[in-house]
Amino acid sequence: MWLVKRAAGVLRVARHGFITFRESDGLGKAIGSVFEDRAGQLVALSQDWRVSRFDGARFHTIRANIPARPRAAGWAANLKAIEDHRGEWWFATGAGLVRFSGIRRIEDLATTVPTTYTTRDGLAQDSINRLFEDSRGDIWIASLIPGREVLTRWDRASGRFQRYSNVDGLQPFNAPTSFYEDARHVVFITLRDGGIARYDGRSFRVLSDADGLPAGNIGGAIGDRAGKLWCWSAPGVYRIDDLNAARLQPVIVVPSTQMRSGSVSAMVEDAHGSLLPGRWGRHRAHRQRIDRRRIRESSPRRPLYHQRWAG
Repeated sequence: MWLVKRAAGVLRVARHGFITFRESDGLGKAIGSVFEDRAGQLVALSQDWRVSRFDGARFHTIRANIPARPRAAGWAANLKAIEDHRGEWWFATGAGLVRFSGIRRIEDLATTVPTTYTTRDGLAQDSINRLFEDSRGDIWIASLIPGREVLTRWDRASGRFQRYSNVDGLQPFNAPTSFYEDARHVVFITLRDGGIARYDGRSFRVLSDADGLPAGNIGGAIGDRAGKLWCWSAPGVYRIDDLNAARLQPVIVVPSTQMRSGSVSAMVEDAHGSLLPGRWGRHRAHRQRIDRRRIRESSPRRPLYHQRWAG
């Protein structure tokens, strides 16, 4: 398991301890995110559009050939990149969506001339920070501060962008925070100001407190290997076992009253099926492990076997 420590690099969680990788190990500055590429290799995205690949011992870093205008808009840690199932790379920037095609190895990102898409090409906003590829190969694009059109989908079959707004059943200005696709290929989109949008390939239906969903904002969500959705929000961390039920029956696993060091900002599932929420408190990072039915807290005086979210 790998954890982002932002300014301090990335942390590798192994069975017998922890290993921190920094700039001296080949990484760039200010890590924004880490993910696995199509080949299963770890990739880290960092400041100034640097992309680092781990070879098993150290990181090899290149600077992606981001065009002048998106580069001038600046880099931020919440900007994301994904590699799709065909090996194309997509970068969310403050001035459009940047797409690299024909990439055979990560070093090609430094020399390949990409295509930049903006609102002129069909995006709802130029400043974007969320990307997701669904099982159809379509790319979903979202912004932190949307307008009436809160979401864009790039349709792979047609190569065109489709914008979605209140006309399609979505609430204006309600920013998407995460995406999840279930085994039935239904896409679920959590919303910052509350609600989960359900897209079945034809239309949206927004699930709300009227459907059993806890009221309040949703910071994000992940789906576990059993197909259950775990959300973190104002009420705490809760689990939804059946997103297709006539009425949702969320289970509050960690109430907000137990989050003594701050709210959840991310969550991952480990190899054993336990959920590890990352939280950032006022003074220090805090670790907590959701072991299905038990909650175990860690502290500096106890063994560190939980996630540490340092940034």
